[in-house]
Amino acid sequence: MYEFSLPTRVVVEIGGAERIVEEISRCIGGFPSNVLVVTPGEGWSAAHIHRMKDRLLRGGSKRVDIFDKVVPNPDRSCVKKCVDINISSDSDSIIAFGGGSSMDVAKTAADESGVGFLVTIPTTAGTGSEVSPWAVITNEVTQEKESRIAKIPDLAIFDPVLTISMPPLLTLFSGLDAFSHGLEAYVSKSGNAITDALSLHAIQMIAGNLKTAVSDGTNTIVLSRMLEGSLLAGIAMLYSGLGLIHAVANTIGGMNHNLPHGLIISYLLGEVLQFNKPAISKHKYDEVQQQMGEILSAVEIVQTPEVEICAKDIPLIVVRSERNINALKNPRNLSPADIERIVRQSFKIK
Repeated sequence: MYEFSLPTRVVVEIGGAERIVEEISRCIGGFPSNVLVVTPGEGWSAAHIHRMKDRLLRGGSKRVDIFDKVVPNPDRSCVKKCVDINISSDSDSIIAFGGGSSMDVAKTAADESGVGFLVTIPTTAGTGSEVSPWAVITNEVTQEKESRIAKIPDLAIFDPVLTISMPPLLTLFSGLDAFSHGLEAYVSKSGNAITDALSLHAIQMIAGNLKTAVSDGTNTIVLSRMLEGSLLAGIAMLYSGLGLIHAVANTIGGMNHNLPHGLIISYLLGEVLQFNKPAISKHKYDEVQQQMGEILSAVEIVQTPEVEICAKDIPLIVVRSERNINALKNPRNLSPADIERIVRQSFKIK
C-alpha cells in the first residue's frame, strides 16, 4: 500500500514568470501585502528581480523586500539572515527565485518564520526542490549537509525562458543532478507504480534533451523539457527517496563547499549503478543503461574539472555517507567497505 498527493500547484509555461501576479491571485484569491523575494546576489538575476518587484507592486503588494544573499550550499547562518529580514519586513509571503540553494533557504526561512504562502520559481533544471518540503542546509560547525523537512511550496512556476542565462557547465551539472534524482527514484527500494512512471519518463526526457540544452542554451522547447524532466524526477524522489549517489555526494559536498553538486554526482553515477546492479531488475537496469549512453554524450561536450578527495577524509566520508538519510532507500544493502571502494574508484585520491 502507498499514498500519493501533490499539494503544490504547478504552472509550466514559456513566459509564465511574467504572469506571477495572476498565478498568485488564483491561489489565494487576492494578493499578499508584504513579500520577500529570496535569490542569489548575482548579476544575471538583477534584471529579473527588478521586473518581478515592479509587477508585484503594481499587482497590489504594499512592500517587496529582497534577500539576495543566498550562496551555493547555504548554511545555517544564511538561513538566519533570511529569517531575520523576513521578520523585520513582516512578510506574509516568500518567493524563491534561483536554483536549489534559493529554494532551500526560502523553504527553511518560511517554515521558521511562520510564513503562510510560498512560491518557487526555478532558474535551473535540476533540483526538483520546487515541489518538495525537503531542504538541505549545511551545518557550518560539522561541515555536514543536513536534510530537513521545511515548508511545502504552494505554487511553483516553471518558465524555460529563465534558464536561458545558464552557462553550459551549470546546465550540465543541473541536468546530471536531475537525472540522478530520476535514476535513484526509479531503482529505489521504496518505489511504486506512480514513482516508477514519473522517474522513468524523467530520465528519458533529461537524457534525450541534455546534450542539446548544453550545446544550445537558447532552445526554449528543449529547456522546457529539461524543466519538466526535473519536475517529474523531483516528484518521484519525494515519495521514493534517493540512494547511495546522493548519500555520498551530499557528504562530500558538505566537506568541500566549492565543488558543484552535479560535478560530484557525475563521478558517482557509473560506479554506484554497477554496485546496485544485482539488486535492480533486468528491465530497469537495461533502461537506465540506455539512457546513461545519452548522458555520457552530453558530458563529453564540456570539459569538466577533476574531483580530488584527500585520503585522510575517506574514513569520515564513509561514516557520514552510511548514516545519510538517502542511503536508507538504496536498492542494495551496503557496508562501510562498499562505500570506501566506491569513493576510491570514483574520484582521484590525493
